[in-house]
Amino acid sequence: FMHGGRGLPPQPAAALAIGRLAAALLVATVEAEEDTGEPFLPEDMREAWMDQGYLPDDEENEDYMLELEEDLAARGSVDALQRLGYRRLVGQGVEQDAGAAYRDFLAAAAQGEPAAMFNLGYMHLKGIHVEQNFAAAKAHFEAAAAADVSAAHNGLGAMHWTGEGVPQNLTAAFEAFSRGAAANNSDALFNLGTMYHMGLGTQQDLEKAVDLFKRADEHGHYKAAISLALCYESGVGVQANATAALEYYRKFFLDRAGWTSEISAASHALDAGDAW
Repeated sequence: FMHGGRGLPPQPAAALAIGRLAAALLVATVEAEEDTGEPFLPEDMREAWMDQGYLPDDEENEDYMLELEEDLAARGSVDALQRLGYRRLVGQGVEQDAGAAYRDFLAAAAQGEPAAMFNLGYMHLKGIHVEQNFAAAKAHFEAAAAADVSAAHNGLGAMHWTGEGVPQNLTAAFEAFSRGAAANNSDALFNLGTMYHMGLGTQQDLEKAVDLFKRADEHGHYKAAISLALCYESGVGVQANATAALEYYRKFFLDRAGWTSEISAASHALDAGDAW
């Protein structure tokens, strides 16, 4: 009823206002619940203790598969240790046990498994099972980054950006995000886009920022669609286009679960027929 008519003149400004409000509310919910992975799938760095893309499906959660995985892990299989560590950390198919997950990652990392090194870094960064330790997080991220784990590049970039455990260094953050973005890590793409957007660690380039936000959105970053909606709404780095802005708000709502009354109102407002 706000956009697309439905018997009334289209009101894109009102629809955009509702979209902005609803998006802000939903972002707060998503971040509070740490539901910031790819739509309907866990993803790295927000749920970054997992490896680079492994997600057990229903068949792999069957008892016989779990028993096989546990047996292989007990025999020292690096892949099984990494997979089982992730399962134990998030409680997927097995009882959640961060301590056991940490031990699995340690054993896998000792055999040179880069994803496990990253997972250990993330646990130290967030204080999961262990005391928060930025120095240890940085050391694990550096080891994983040396093996070109894209999420590790992003982790180092985030530490340099915020100054957690290291002196703040926006140039180092930009370089680390660039390495992660080259491998299409969604967090690194989004963070690099933000640096271009704000002119941090590099010269401001709004068109480049929009391009990176689009790539981040394609690879599942939870906030990229909102950033694109705002860019199209304001004409930042791209020609202003209310219809495109509304579509990106709609995409964000559809990608995320947990429909509140505000989100439902926004959905109705954005549920257009023909573009105005």
